Amino acid sequence: MNVISTTVALLSLAQATTKPANCGEMTSLATDGRAAFSMPLKNTKVDAEVTGIGARVVVTQTFQNTSKTPLEAVYTFPLPANAAVDRLRADVGGRVIEGEIRKKEEARAIYNHARANGQVAALLDQERPNIFTQSIANIMPGAEVKVEISYVQTLKYEDGEYEFNFPMVVGPRNTMAAPDPGAIAPPTLAPGVRSGADVQLHMTIDAGAPVVSFRPMLHQVRAQRSGDRLVVDLAKANEIPNRDFIFRYSVAGSQVKESFLTHADENGGTFAVLLTPPKPDATIRAGLREIYFVMDQSGSQEGFPLEKSKELTLAMIDQLRSDDTFNVATFTTTNNTLWPEAVPADSAHIAEAKRFVKGLQANGGTNILGVVNLVNSLGVARGRDRIVLLNTDGYVGDEFEILQEVRKAQTSRWFTFGIGNSVNQFLIDAMAAEGRGGSEVVTLAETADRAVTRLAKRLRTPVLTDVQLSVDGVQVQMAGDAVNDVYADQPVVAYGRYLRPGRGKVVLTGKLGGQPYRREWDADFPARGNAGSAISSLWARQRVDHLLRQSWTAARGGKTEEAAAIERQVTDVALRHHIMSPFTSFVAVEPRVVNVGGKQRQVRVPVDMADGVDMGGRSSDRKSMNGLALAPAGTQNGATYGLIQGLARGGTGGGGFGAGGGGKAAAKPASTVATVNAGVALSDLAAAPAKPFEKAAKSLREKKGKLEVSIRLADLKDETLAKLKKAGFKLDEKDKALPVVYGTLDAKDLAALCKLVEVLAVDPIE
Repeated sequence: MNVISTTVALLSLAQATTKPANCGEMTSLATDGRAAFSMPLKNTKVDAEVTGIGARVVVTQTFQNTSKTPLEAVYTFPLPANAAVDRLRADVGGRVIEGEIRKKEEARAIYNHARANGQVAALLDQERPNIFTQSIANIMPGAEVKVEISYVQTLKYEDGEYEFNFPMVVGPRNTMAAPDPGAIAPPTLAPGVRSGADVQLHMTIDAGAPVVSFRPMLHQVRAQRSGDRLVVDLAKANEIPNRDFIFRYSVAGSQVKESFLTHADENGGTFAVLLTPPKPDATIRAGLREIYFVMDQSGSQEGFPLEKSKELTLAMIDQLRSDDTFNVATFTTTNNTLWPEAVPADSAHIAEAKRFVKGLQANGGTNILGVVNLVNSLGVARGRDRIVLLNTDGYVGDEFEILQEVRKAQTSRWFTFGIGNSVNQFLIDAMAAEGRGGSEVVTLAETADRAVTRLAKRLRTPVLTDVQLSVDGVQVQMAGDAVNDVYADQPVVAYGRYLRPGRGKVVLTGKLGGQPYRREWDADFPARGNAGSAISSLWARQRVDHLLRQSWTAARGGKTEEAAAIERQVTDVALRHHIMSPFTSFVAVEPRVVNVGGKQRQVRVPVDMADGVDMGGRSSDRKSMNGLALAPAGTQNGATYGLIQGLARGGTGGGGFGAGGGGKAAAKPASTVATVNAGVALSDLAAAPAKPFEKAAKSLREKKGKLEVSIRLADLKDETLAKLKKAGFKLDEKDKALPVVYGTLDAKDLAALCKLVEVLAVDPIE
């Protein structure tokens, strides 16, 4: 196992430089506002080339070791939920090593061998379609390693507007139901504290027509035209990576350009088709509706996000028709509905619903699965179509279980609205796809008007349903058996592959307003296509998505025969087309040995708190973020407790939102405990319910004899070091910046050492 010497100083960082009584040591911020401790991630640089409705993006992460000992850096970060990651390369002192795609377990074995052998190695794992882990082994003191990740994606296009989205931070997650909490919840910096890393972004848009308008949603940009191309850069050189970069734009003519593109190589040919269905007849009226407004009122919605959710829901309630029925459901740790069943949309019920929505407060955990099961369990009135409108940030770890349940809800159509500046886009989009609805992201910086207008338009006009895209005359394999339902002003985008060249006819069929719809398009499938390998990567990514949707249990590592069969198919597609998947990883190894013996410390890179997340305050100011996680009953400082639990378990609990209690435990008397800002009182630590022995890595608990360990502490006071010595720990070295100590310990003394309140975590040294 590895040493996890993540920065413990961030437990008690605060803007103030004074130290309250009875509190752990506090580390001040540098004068430029950056955290005054070393972190291996120095910078992230993003270069995006947007062409038409697609984009090729290169992300370069620069890791630097400013310490005196070799390091292994582990960084959990997001990428777009629909990205097809098809290349990785590492730059080690000017030597470029190309990454290889391997089965996940093979890539890990190669990486582990290189790490133990003292070679610089990079491993990229996919934890979720939008969450990845980058591991870099044997970064030597003073050395710098750059890792370049490249992916392609299809941009969102709707209502005459394109959207490019680059996520920058993994928001805090409720990991209580997650099968792999440590993989999706990186250590998170305390509110008001930022990392030393920054992000740069450069984008060139070649839309085939001049960009006539654009809207950067959450960042300031510099934009200039070069012919029909638009060049965009972040305005700030030291931008904090704590919110998504969302850039929306329109081009001359507004209508998306229809196209048919091909690419052929040793794996055969692949193609992409983009078609625009005809405008539906707006005079056709949708049937009787039963509408459920479902709202997230968990702790992560505290403050401005919940107010934005209320704004959206209240505006959508105003769109109800007199012949609708409706209900309001909320989810936190528990799930509730305003009424036992849907009621008529008359003035009295609408007024009652609005009072209920306005009075909601944020607290507890994010139990989306529970509310999905609740809605699914309620019968739909005969003759009505159920429509579910769900608002959330999606900060959960049991996405696959949620999607499996939404997939069962064939009697409902789900529309999901991501509320916030760094939402879980994968879950938001996938719930809408499984629920045959649509998805929107409403940032904290914009009004809900556009989202409400688009929703109203969707619900009052017919949908192109039962969509099938096939090819006559040429044998092809489509990425999926069917295309998602298509709403007004949305194009049909589909990918397929062909084994032999020829001339064929692309056929799109479906039902529009209940009437049969068919469109044909003559197309060539050449032996050599020149659209580039991106078509192959996008086909493979869409094929993987289709396979996983057959059973989401396969995505979470299910052990059934069906899950095993899907895993084999996904792995074959991913390896053949050189892309990331749940079962494939990229690995790159420097041939030279730079660290004889391979001994090193592991540092989990802490991430900035997601912008707008207020996990414990009551302020409606979206910049006021006074807590990280909800504390258990009897614990005063919820922010500190959540971060301690995350770090003490190597990051496995970071971002957990607690299981209830409303997030506002009764405060202890002032004479018992004192806290200032994010400072932590040791008496608070003693009240934490975690079992002391759990502070030690699992591998240490199973060993006997002499142990080489690193211990993460609340402080480095002389009395703390004396306690360690008395517990049997022999000190070899200490890191004042973190604070972490390194040394040896007899296995029989491990349990006693873990009982010390100053000890936050004990990890092995290889």
